[in-house]
Amino acid sequence: MKFKSQPSFNYPQLKKLYFYIKGTKGFIAGGCFKDIFLGNKVRDIDIFFESEEDYKNALKVYKSKKDFKKVYSNDNCTGYKDTKNGIGVELVKSIFGTPEEVLNQFDFTIVKAAYFNPPNDEQEIQFMYQSNFFEHLLLKRLVIDDIIPRPAATLNRSWKYASYGFGLCRESKIKLTNDIVERGVVDDINKDLYFGYD
Repeated sequence: MKFKSQPSFNYPQLKKLYFYIKGTKGFIAGGCFKDIFLGNKVRDIDIFFESEEDYKNALKVYKSKKDFKKVYSNDNCTGYKDTKNGIGVELVKSIFGTPEEVLNQFDFTIVKAAYFNPPNDEQEIQFMYQSNFFEHLLLKRLVIDDIIPRPAATLNRSWKYASYGFGLCRESKIKLTNDIVERGVVDDINKDLYFGYD
């Protein structure tokens, strides 16, 4: 899969995201970028980690943040509420990996984007995205360009995205339908990657 990566200063809309990963080794990935670039209010931010140790360290950081309130914890993530801005923040613990490894497990190209600190701390924070991210976002197209780990859950998510004005492209409809028929997978209808909200 082709990803592009650029310094985040090319996208001033993303500057406010640093507040959510400051002091952690986490990176933001997923649906919040759809809202940011479409000019919509961001409802939630998903923070992923390369290791369980990084996740546990982030928990300590968030416990000390005065404007954040812990609202729940389950097997997949720990949720906080930014009490100033009303934004939900999920620290994800069900999947670990580099930004590219995590994005490769997402279904639609419009959620395959990440904001992260590269390993070299002297380098500018990066914004990585699937090569067709902006095109598909502008066209409001749901495109599946890789494997579908949870096809029934992806079908379920496509209905949710339809309420936002997004629709599956023809090729993705065929791919998704064939995958469900061939694999007979219906029990994962509600098994999203980590039960997130995007």
